[in-house]
Amino acid sequence: MSHSLLERLRAALAQQYEVERVLGVGGMGTVFLGRDVTLERRVAIKTLRPELATATAAERFLREARLLASLSHPNVVPIHTAGEADGVFYYVMDFIEGETLGQRLARGPMSADETVKLGSDLLAALAATHERGVMHRDVKPSNIFLIGDRALLGDFGVAKETGEESPPLTEAGHRVGTPAYMAPEQVEGQATRKSDIYALAMVLHEALTGERWSIATPTDEADFSAVPEHIAAVLRRALALKPGDRWEDAAAFREALTRPIGGRRQALRKWAPLAAALMPAVVALGYWLLTPAPATSVPIRNLAVLPLQVIDWDVPLEGADLAGLVIGEIESAPGVSVVPRLVTFQWWDSASAGAGAAPQARAAQALGARHAAFVTVSAYGDSVEVELEIYDARGDPIPGPLVIGIPRARPQQVSKAIALELVKIELDTVLPSGPRITDNLDALRQYLLGEREFELGRWQPAVEYYEASVAHDTSFMLAWWRLANAWRWLGERGPYEKDFQELFDRYGSDLGTRDSMLMAAQLTPPGPERLRRYAETHERYPLEYFPAYLRGEELFNRGPLWGEPLEHAVAMLEEAVALNPLWAASYVHLIWGNIRLGREQEAWEALERFRGVAPGQDVGWQYPPELLQQAIAERFADPSLVAEGRQQVLGHATFGRPQWVAALARLAGAFDVPGTQVELGGFLVQGGGQVPRALQADGHLAIGLGLVGLGRFDQALASFDAAADLLDSREARLHAAEWRVLPRVIGLDVVDAADVERGRQVLEQLAGSDSVGVRALWALALDAFVEGETSRALRLQARLRDVPPGGGAAPLRELLNAVGEAGMGRHAAALMRSHRLLGRQTATVLLHGSQVRGELLSDPFARSLLHLKRAAWYEAIDSVAAAERELVWYEAVDVLGFPSLEPPQAGEIDWALGVVGRYRRAQLAERLGDRELACRLSRRTAELWQDPSPALVAEMRWAREATLRLCE
Repeated sequence: MSHSLLERLRAALAQQYEVERVLGVGGMGTVFLGRDVTLERRVAIKTLRPELATATAAERFLREARLLASLSHPNVVPIHTAGEADGVFYYVMDFIEGETLGQRLARGPMSADETVKLGSDLLAALAATHERGVMHRDVKPSNIFLIGDRALLGDFGVAKETGEESPPLTEAGHRVGTPAYMAPEQVEGQATRKSDIYALAMVLHEALTGERWSIATPTDEADFSAVPEHIAAVLRRALALKPGDRWEDAAAFREALTRPIGGRRQALRKWAPLAAALMPAVVALGYWLLTPAPATSVPIRNLAVLPLQVIDWDVPLEGADLAGLVIGEIESAPGVSVVPRLVTFQWWDSASAGAGAAPQARAAQALGARHAAFVTVSAYGDSVEVELEIYDARGDPIPGPLVIGIPRARPQQVSKAIALELVKIELDTVLPSGPRITDNLDALRQYLLGEREFELGRWQPAVEYYEASVAHDTSFMLAWWRLANAWRWLGERGPYEKDFQELFDRYGSDLGTRDSMLMAAQLTPPGPERLRRYAETHERYPLEYFPAYLRGEELFNRGPLWGEPLEHAVAMLEEAVALNPLWAASYVHLIWGNIRLGREQEAWEALERFRGVAPGQDVGWQYPPELLQQAIAERFADPSLVAEGRQQVLGHATFGRPQWVAALARLAGAFDVPGTQVELGGFLVQGGGQVPRALQADGHLAIGLGLVGLGRFDQALASFDAAADLLDSREARLHAAEWRVLPRVIGLDVVDAADVERGRQVLEQLAGSDSVGVRALWALALDAFVEGETSRALRLQARLRDVPPGGGAAPLRELLNAVGEAGMGRHAAALMRSHRLLGRQTATVLLHGSQVRGELLSDPFARSLLHLKRAAWYEAIDSVAAAERELVWYEAVDVLGFPSLEPPQAGEIDWALGVVGRYRRAQLAERLGDRELACRLSRRTAELWQDPSPALVAEMRWAREATLRLCE
């Protein structure tokens, strides 16, 4: 087509233009590069494809030319002439010898100043366009051209004059614009000038962040953390869901975007000479204080505080405890970093044990700090004298010593005074208000004993000491905060009913800034806001391990539910390990994450480091190194280690503990080893009378979930039926029935018609107003939507509306509404409806266990279905990157305790169906050009689906072929 059209165009325009080659082909037209022979300049010639040249199309094409010709503006691509030659409709415009904004953003986001300039140019173009009475209706990066520092708006092919009649946007064959860059009302066929404002705001947000905006995200819930505050405020209004809440017009939007921020710019000009003079010092300080070291190295910190030497002071505290109080005070100062005390104290104990000179002079160099503080406290009656010796990394003392006297001193006063002096020496700054330390010496002593155990990961004794501390002083918030975390990590050894929100409201100001921020994050319901709070704390204290660990833990457990891939969690946990290699908790999630990502070497290396710091199970530790070693061996198929480890694991059953085998069989899905689930489940099933019926049912459930992960849906049904027979409960029968009906809802035709019908019959029997009955109604309604039986689906929805509040029906009904919207082709509306459910997909995991705020998605299948459907809806509106992010949900490890007995938790369904998400995600990653990700995902899919159900053979072949194609 292009060759014949090129020849026709060359012949028809020969007297005025030399047509050289094709520049690009679109849905309606072709653009050629040409040269104006009279003016000797290069031009672009756009033509209407002859096979599409109906009278209507020709009129639209020529109208585009007329519109462009009437818009003489420096930020609109100029047009020179238009006409028809040899039956070919064409117009001639400037040839833009720059690049499109889409090509520019492929290299990364733009700076704030670049984005403001971009917005200023484009809004000027839109203002002129709208004043002319024209709506562009297709503002997107590929229609924006960059020439030097100037932006031009082009491609008015679907522009519309105000009041002009045109077919509805959603009418078949007349979908006008690009769905990924449409305002919500434009998707539904109601474009206005404010739709252009919304689309341009989407473009500016993408230019700043590198992430495409999603219309399914309410503006008040969107992440603007990467957008400067003054720009974020302007974009929030431009991106308002309702057109009436946006900027009145493009001119108002432009004025707000480019408005100086108070006297900021004038002030910057005023102080520019001084800033230039100070810049070398600022850069040097920023390097030392704010730049985290690579995860594999030891970061440079400001201070190492050695255990205090105490002489004749009658207090029930040791020097290490007093040093811990000093470190706690200093940690409250942003920008001051201290070597973790456990790291310092272990080095000190080792260094002090040898012969030779006192080790304090070499402490800074050995501990990776700029300075080390050696402090001696001597008592004189009611007063104490504090002598500070400070050594630099070369071992040279800072001139001194510095001696301070503290009359009528208590340990809390002494530690604060020492901290104040150290901070002044190190940074010549003032220590902000730190945490309140109890005045009760008994409470303080128990707290400090708890701190020792806490840092070693010895949760049970830590809890006992902290409980004793708060018994002496019920308002000691620092002890409550530590106790909350120790309780949480004890797993199922609670529950503890203390209202930590009430404690925080009453005593939260007694915490230092860092711990106050962390506790506020822990008390925030799971979701983007909690992740943002953790990120804010970590970024404020970049060289402290505890914020990095808590952020990494949250990303690991629940980040993927909000589109944060597991790689982000692993990177944060690597950082936490580098900041404190003795904090055992970081290693568990780091090893686990590397197993799930298929990183064998990294998993083994982390395990070796973990062995040296792991506590024992006798002190409340949940994850022994042997368990993680077995998980690595299972995932990466080391036959000798697998066999040896299995013998040890299965040995638990011999000693009367088959519940351990059951827990591990169900948890194996979280390590991405469904084959292990099948084998461990089989051990329980084959145990016969020696294994209780409930644990045999656990075995069948593990087998079924593992078989689903291996793509053997048809074989899995028998295992779910066997579990239902053993448990003899409505819950178990519902679960078996849902596996027959719900796969079709996510596009998997893997269950034969007879089994589907059997599942429907069971669901009909169970349907009612209790929790099981509500879920059965929901599953039946979904099935009706899939079958196209809309009236039956609506009747079932009506029955759900009659369920009393609190019965779990409301979120499931909302998900049905979203499915119904999508069924009518309103995918953007489906995304907006379902977005509200993202906050209902997991229990609120607080400091001491779990708490539910509002109704959750009560069916364990609902979460997987929500993400798989939302990914499909994003694809339908051409938001491929958003669809790929939606499909990372299965990487979350969001379960309560060790899963066992009925029902399977949502996390277990996620892991079983995760291979389906992985397969679809691999396809999207290849479309996005992410070859490395597509290779990893397709390879693992091919490994798991080696012998799938017949219905998945085509998918298995694609995964194998993609592995060969992508993993060269």
